[in-house]
Amino acid sequence: MKDVNDAWCIQIEVTNKCELHCSNCTHLVDYAKKWEMDVDTFKKAVDSLIDWPRLVGVIGGNPVLHSRYEELVDYMVKVLPKDRRGMWVSSYGKGDKYKDLIEKNFAYVNYNPHKEDCSHQPILCSSRDLVPDDKIRRGLID
Repeated sequence: MKDVNDAWCIQIEVTNKCELHCSNCTHLVDYAKKWEMDVDTFKKAVDSLIDWPRLVGVIGGNPVLHSRYEELVDYMVKVLPKDRRGMWVSSYGKGDKYKDLIEKNFAYVNYNPHKEDCSHQPILCSSRDLVPDDKIRRGLID
């Protein structure tokens, strides 16, 4: 398995709230009680990554549904350079409310509205069932 120090990005999951209802959601958003990270915890998470040299991403659910989303963005902008800020969203909010904010403040934006055919894998499926050969499976995982 790849060492965390070799990762190109570390993500901070700030909520599991999402406007979509994907049956194969990797975050199980339709099956879990809704929650969001408090702002102080988010700040501690970001602060812990200040010296980490790669991308720090924000993910959810859909982060724009966090009740204090703008505060989260403001804090990242304050402490991390733009080229190290990333955002994963399935929408920009109702009426594209946060589109300009996101495009202005994040170098990497993974916008995935889940409208096209995609290759998400079912989450409740064993990799051993899909790839029975141990050596090949380990290579794919790594």
